[in-house]
Amino acid sequence: MNRPAGGISPSLVPLLLDADGGVSADGVGADGVSAVYLLIGAVAIAAVITVAVFGDETKGRTLESITAPQDRPSAPDRPINLVGGAV
Repeated sequence: MNRPAGGISPSLVPLLLDADGGVSADGVGADGVSAVYLLIGAVAIAAVITVAVFGDETKGRTLESITAPQDRPSAPDRPINLVGGAV
Protein backbone atom coordinates (compact mmCIF):
# COMPACT_ATOMS: atom_id res chain seq x y z
CA MET A 1 0.00 0.00 0.00
CA ASN A 2 2.96 2.34 0.52
CA ARG A 3 4.00 2.43 -3.12
CA PRO A 4 0.64 3.56 -4.56
CA ALA A 5 0.23 6.09 -1.75
CA GLY A 6 3.71 7.43 -2.44
CA GLY A 7 2.71 8.17 -6.00
CA ILE A 8 -0.83 9.38 -5.40
CA SER A 9 -0.19 11.75 -2.48
CA PRO A 10 2.24 14.14 -4.21
CA SER A 11 -0.21 14.37 -7.11
CA LEU A 12 -3.28 14.83 -4.93
CA VAL A 13 -1.99 17.73 -2.82
CA PRO A 14 -1.59 20.18 -5.74
CA LEU A 15 -5.02 19.19 -7.03
CA LEU A 16 -6.54 19.92 -3.63
CA LEU A 17 -4.64 23.20 -3.35
CA ASP A 18 -6.05 24.23 -6.70
CA ALA A 19 -9.61 23.53 -5.48
CA ASP A 20 -12.01 26.25 -6.54
CA GLY A 21 -13.07 28.30 -3.55
CA GLY A 22 -11.69 31.74 -3.97
CA VAL A 23 -8.12 32.89 -4.06
CA SER A 24 -6.34 34.55 -1.18
CA ALA A 25 -3.69 37.27 -1.51
CA ASP A 26 -0.90 34.72 -2.09
CA GLY A 27 -2.76 33.04 -4.95
CA VAL A 28 -3.61 29.81 -3.12
CA GLY A 29 -7.24 28.76 -2.84
CA ALA A 30 -8.39 29.05 0.77
CA ASP A 31 -10.58 25.95 0.52
CA GLY A 32 -7.72 24.01 -1.05
CA VAL A 33 -5.50 24.47 2.01
CA SER A 34 -8.34 23.29 4.23
CA ALA A 35 -8.85 20.28 1.97
CA VAL A 36 -5.18 19.30 2.29
CA TYR A 37 -5.32 19.56 6.07
CA LEU A 38 -8.55 17.56 6.15
CA LEU A 39 -7.00 14.86 3.96
CA ILE A 40 -3.91 14.59 6.17
CA GLY A 41 -6.09 14.52 9.29
CA ALA A 42 -8.37 11.84 7.84
CA VAL A 43 -5.40 9.64 6.98
CA ALA A 44 -4.00 10.09 10.50
CA ILE A 45 -7.35 9.22 12.09
CA ALA A 46 -7.64 6.14 9.86
CA ALA A 47 -4.17 5.04 11.02
CA VAL A 48 -5.12 5.52 14.68
CA ILE A 49 -8.32 3.50 14.26
CA THR A 50 -6.46 0.73 12.40
CA VAL A 51 -3.85 0.41 15.16
CA ALA A 52 -6.53 0.55 17.88
CA VAL A 53 -8.53 -2.24 16.25
CA PHE A 54 -5.79 -4.54 14.93
CA GLY A 55 -2.73 -3.68 17.07
CA ASP A 56 -1.40 -5.87 19.87
CA GLU A 57 -0.35 -4.42 23.22
CA THR A 58 3.40 -4.95 23.56
CA LYS A 59 4.08 -3.04 26.79
CA GLY A 60 6.20 -5.14 29.14
CA ARG A 61 6.76 -7.95 26.63
CA THR A 62 10.13 -9.09 25.34
CA LEU A 63 10.97 -9.01 21.66
CA GLU A 64 11.19 -12.81 21.62
CA SER A 65 7.66 -13.20 22.97
CA ILE A 66 6.30 -10.69 20.46
CA THR A 67 7.91 -12.30 17.39
CA ALA A 68 7.54 -15.97 18.37
CA PRO A 69 4.81 -17.97 16.63
CA GLN A 70 1.90 -18.70 18.96
CA ASP A 71 2.21 -22.50 18.70
CA ARG A 72 5.90 -22.59 19.72
CA PRO A 73 7.67 -21.53 22.91
CA SER A 74 9.21 -18.06 22.82
CA ALA A 75 12.81 -19.27 23.29
CA PRO A 76 14.42 -22.13 21.34
CA ASP A 77 15.66 -25.22 23.22
CA ARG A 78 19.06 -25.00 21.59
CA PRO A 79 21.23 -22.32 20.00
CA ILE A 80 20.45 -21.34 16.43
CA ASN A 81 23.10 -21.14 13.73
CA LEU A 82 21.95 -18.37 11.40
CA VAL A 83 23.65 -19.95 8.40
CA GLY A 84 22.51 -23.55 8.67
CA GLY A 85 19.54 -23.63 11.07
CA ALA A 86 19.59 -25.35 14.47
CA VAL A 87 22.97 -26.46 15.84
